Formats: sequence, C-alpha cells, structure tokens
Amino acid sequence: MLWTHLITFMSTLKKCLMASVQNMTLILVRHLDTTLNDEDRYKEIDTTTIKNSDIKDIGIENILYETIKELKLDAKLKELGFTNIQYNSAIGTLIAKIANPSSEAKAYDYLCNTSAINELIGCDYNKISSNSIYRISDKLLAHKDDLEKHLYTTQKAIFEYDETITLYDLTNTYFEGGVEGVEKAKRGRSKEKRSDAKIITLAVMIDSSGFVRKSEIFDGNIGEATTFKEMLDKLKVPQKEKNLLSSHKSLLIMDAGIASQENIDYLIENSYEYLVVSRKRNKQFDEEKSTPVKLDKNDNAIVRAMKVVNEETKETELFIHSTAREAKEEAMQKRVQTLFIEKLQYLKDGLSLKRRTKAYDKVIETIGRLKEKYPSISQYYSTTVTKDPDSDNAIDITWSEKKTLDNKSAINGIYCLRTNNQTMDEKTLWKNIYNTY
Repeated sequence: MLWTHLITFMSTLKKCLMASVQNMTLILVRHLDTTLNDEDRYKEIDTTTIKNSDIKDIGIENILYETIKELKLDAKLKELGFTNIQYNSAIGTLIAKIANPSSEAKAYDYLCNTSAINELIGCDYNKISSNSIYRISDKLLAHKDDLEKHLYTTQKAIFEYDETITLYDLTNTYFEGGVEGVEKAKRGRSKEKRSDAKIITLAVMIDSSGFVRKSEIFDGNIGEATTFKEMLDKLKVPQKEKNLLSSHKSLLIMDAGIASQENIDYLIENSYEYLVVSRKRNKQFDEEKSTPVKLDKNDNAIVRAMKVVNEETKETELFIHSTAREAKEEAMQKRVQTLFIEKLQYLKDGLSLKRRTKAYDKVIETIGRLKEKYPSISQYYSTTVTKDPDSDNAIDITWSEKKTLDNKSAINGIYCLRTNNQTMDEKTLWKNIYNTY
C-alpha cells in the first residue's frame, strides 16, 4: 500500500522536480561558463575504445530514494523499530515495486542484478537473504495505519494545501492461480472481467489532490452498497476526525453504486456532508432556470446546472445538462434502436425461410428476450405476433411506437447530483467538487 502513496506523491512532485532540474541546469551552465576555458571545455575521445561492464540503473532509483527521504519515511521506519536489514529490505522493496512492478522474487533479482540502489543507500542486496524481501511486506502491513497517517500528514505539510473533500471508492483486482492460502480472495464481480479468477476488494479514501488518506483490503465478494457502513468504520473516519481542517467540514463523494438511501441516511445520522450521483429516474431540467458552469472556446455553454431544493428531504439536487453527454446518449440510443429493429426484422423475415424460427411460442419467447436485452428501447415499442389459425406457427410480426422517442431524447444528457451542503453554488459543486472525482 505504501507504493500507492509514493506514486500519488510523485505525480504531484513531478512539476516541482522539473522546475528544480531546470534551475539547477541553468546554475550549472553558468558555473561552467565562468570556470572552464576552451581547452578544458572540449575533449576528443575515440568512441571505439569505450567499454563498459556491469551496467545498472540509477535514474528512477535516485528520484524514488530522494522522495522517500523527502517524505521522512526513512526516519519513520527507524522510529517504528525496523532493524538495519528490515530497513534496507523495506526501502529496496518500495523502490523495486514502483520502478519495476513485479513479484517479490523479481524484486529481489532487480535489486541484486539490475538496480544500483546499493550505491545510494550503502546496502549490498546480494548479501541480504531473499527471505527478508518476502517477509518485509508483512512487517510493513503490521504498521500500515501508522505509516498511512505519517505519509498523509507529511504530504500536506510539504505541499501546504488545505483539503475539505474526501473521495471514497472501491475497486478490485484478481489473482492468478488458486490462492488457497488467501482468506479474502473470493469469487465476485471482477472489474477486469476476470470471472474465472478469485479477487480481493480495495477500499480507498483519497483527497481531491489524489493523496491516499486511508485504505483497507476486503473480501473479493463484498458488496459495495450493502457493506458501506462497515467500510467507513474500518477506514476510520470517526466524528472527531471528520474535519480535515479545524474550520472546514469534509465533503464525502461517492458514486451511485455506493450511494443507496440506507447509506445516505447513515451519513446524515453521523453528521457527514456528502455529494453523490442520484439514482432518481425523474430528471427535470429548465434551461431558463439553469446556470452555465462550463463554456467552450466560443463562450457557448456546454454544461448547465439547475439547483433545486427537495422539500421532502431538504437536500440540494443539482440537475446537470451536458451537450457532449447528450450527443453520446443519443448516438447510443440510435444504435440500440437500430439493433432492436434489425433483430425484429430478421425474426420476421425468417417466418418465410427454411430452417428459421417459426413456431409461435418460440417467436414470442425470442421477442421477450429481445425486450430484456434492449429494455431502454423496447419500452417505446409494442409488438404483435400473428398466429396461423391452421398451425402452431407464426405468420407475421408487426411493431409500432407506443410512445414517441422524443420523450426519451428530452432527458438525454441530464443527470442529477444530490447533496446536503447548503452553502456551495452550482459551479462549485459541479466544476470544483464533482469533477475532481
């Protein structure tokens, strides 16, 4: 989990490093210009005589090691009582996992044969047992909470930023092989479409800058919405820690899959502020009452927001209309409509062709399956199957729109956000808050 912290930290540190390198380069060039004469500045060499041996990498390792020191992680490991071997194994493993993501066996090989990290920290990894690399992950995991707290606090101090947003989400990853010894590895719905493999679930709370606040590993078959309260408690956001700042409340952002009404009620009962995607199907939008929140290069509004207070729940509902989303949904709608009509036409044509479905009951069953496969379009059509009075076969299939598709097109590009925050305006909620998620 620590390499996740380091990766997010490094992405933010990148611009700072680039600026520092540019400044250092300018200083070095100026220094060389003033200290070297022409004879010392230019040398001739015979490139055919250049030889090398035992080539190892040092670039990414140096950046990572300096990042570790900047985060004061080296000092924290010693404070936690890591021995010299454990300390070197931890530093080496963290660097290897980021520079060359792989197994512990390959990480050990990388440290011994590919990386020159030993030149930086003064440790010869060829003299450390591979068992130390295998065991250090367990040692780091035992101190996960302390290390996560230290890293997040240090990152905030380095970048001097104030956070009032907490993003919460879940993902999962799969294992190769049987993984019989991993209790949390279960069969579940893999987000990588690996239904053949066991998975585990990772729950993460991050701030809007991308820094990890808390993380937890759960069973692979855990439900997103049904176990939200357990996850929130395990991720340790007690009431005394709700505020990321002493004067600001933390706003919890979740997607629609987690934001069940039961979970919303739990947040309200525990005085959390939240911003979630609403599951409501009745989407209303009045352009005249809306506010532009995003403009194109010609100053035309491409995203508009309408703020409505729900009198029943006292929530603020933010109805968003996006022209890009509207175009995308209309294209998808037309594609599904075309597929649905083509399937019906294929079925109808087959009534007069050999070796095609003709039995009345089978035709009815096939149409039922089509409606299940394309529910977003089939609801707008009524279908009629005519049965041959002299046989059990169907002789005709007809269909017609029972309500115009314009009714569906009217809500294309519209979605709804719900929040119990009463102070933020439309632009802040959509652009500065929701779009960070």
